[in-house]
Amino acid sequence: RSSFLNIEPETELSTAIALDNLDGIESAINGAYSILHSDWLERQWIFAEALAGNYYQINPISNTNYITTLNHQSGADLLDKANYLWEMSYRGLDQLNRVLEALPDAPAPDADDIQRKAELEGEALFLRGLIHFVLERFYSQSQNGLSAVAMTETVTVKDFQDGNGPFRTPIQGMREQIINDLNRAADLMADVNDNGGR
Repeated sequence: RSSFLNIEPETELSTAIALDNLDGIESAINGAYSILHSDWLERQWIFAEALAGNYYQINPISNTNYITTLNHQSGADLLDKANYLWEMSYRGLDQLNRVLEALPDAPAPDADDIQRKAELEGEALFLRGLIHFVLERFYSQSQNGLSAVAMTETVTVKDFQDGNGPFRTPIQGMREQIINDLNRAADLMADVNDNGGR
């Protein structure tokens, strides 16, 4: 009876199982792309223009639908877009950090797999650098020298309890993290001509 009741769930997998091979890791990277879908990009577009304050000058007056859209963005609407962009960015970072933590242990028995492993690492680092760049762009606080939270490892709910952080990263530290990730990604993907359409 115990064996009948003690079954593995069929609709979900633990990270340890899902990311124990290169196919699973590649699927997780594809999942990160799905998080960064059109809504993530649209929020950046509207949020950036609303913050700029000069969209009358940089867009034709004849584009009335566009200007009307921005004019009707209430403070609550913009806060919603800011919160959404923040949330989706950190979801993507969490997924990518799980990939990067799992990659060293993923089997790579031959030269092709070793190359594939390096390319997947490069792709994950590129996406992590891109997301941090977006967070730096929109959420830095120049008045106190702080950026958003640079997240380079998996965090849990416990990490947010009792006021223990994670805390905002100094702007310079965030920029260094972005540059390091993108440079490392460029090195790992220097010979990549096709990454499967991604």
